[in-house]
Amino acid sequence: MLAATLPFNFEADYRAITIPTMITINEGDTAFGNQPIEAFAMLEKVPANRKVLQRFTGAQGAVLHDQPNGPQVAQECIFDWLDDQLH
Repeated sequence: MLAATLPFNFEADYRAITIPTMITINEGDTAFGNQPIEAFAMLEKVPANRKVLQRFTGAQGAVLHDQPNGPQVAQECIFDWLDDQLH
């Protein structure tokens, strides 16, 4: 798997995205740090109204990497966004 992901050029690939995109960022996620913010900034070809940087917080119960204490909060938000994009 590592060999397959090494050629991935995050900056070039993110800058090439043109479809609606949601990127999530979780309070207290030490695994990714500011990467979600940086990735969101690279979505230059996605119109502002078609991209979302969704923040999840401890107050929502959706803190840390993959929201271990509140995955339903993130899932509800993500699936609601997908529903809006598909209709």
